[in-house]
Amino acid sequence: MPDWRAFSRAFQDKFQSDKSPELQRAIAYYLSRPPKIQDLEDEQLVWKENRKREDETEFAWVIRSIGIVRKNLFHGGKFPWAQIRDTTLLSHGLVILYECLELDKTVYSFFKS
Repeated sequence: MPDWRAFSRAFQDKFQSDKSPELQRAIAYYLSRPPKIQDLEDEQLVWKENRKREDETEFAWVIRSIGIVRKNLFHGGKFPWAQIRDTTLLSHGLVILYECLELDKTVYSFFKS
């Protein structure tokens, strides 16, 4: 199982959010328009804000947010009225994840095999 918290802790200092204009746009999009979290409250599906935790770095929060997009994509939680937003979150998330591949040779080798 992937351990995104451990990955975030290990590589947050190595991650360069200003490495390219495309990466800067991707990070800025996640920071300004983060995905919401679908939850069950009183037997009703509700959308909750995805707030950065007090002890969470910006990098860790963005990585966790990409996980939320993945969960929403595969387990419901899509925005049928805003498919462009879903596509934008996915495409920006991929930009960030591809940059993360460059941070860890082991992860990179598993991805490429």
